[in-house]
Amino acid sequence: MSYNTVKRFVHDHPCVEYRKRRIKKSGKDDKGSDWAKARLILAKQLQQQMALGEAQASEGSRVESSALMAGWNQTRPSSV
Repeated sequence: MSYNTVKRFVHDHPCVEYRKRRIKKSGKDDKGSDWAKARLILAKQLQQQMALGEAQASEGSRVESSALMAGWNQTRPSSV
């Protein structure tokens, strides 16, 4: 089956919905969107986890996870 056959079928058949992909990510320019808020929370959580790992490596001992959770509760919005 050739590419043109498939292309013609997709274009002509009513059961196939053909749309182009959006170029811009949703939430990229809207700082108040759910996507942007979730990305910010994820970035802060990753930074805290990396800092905790660095503290554990430099001290050579186990740092309590309660310190991590205290930081997490401060960055997490109440609506999430």
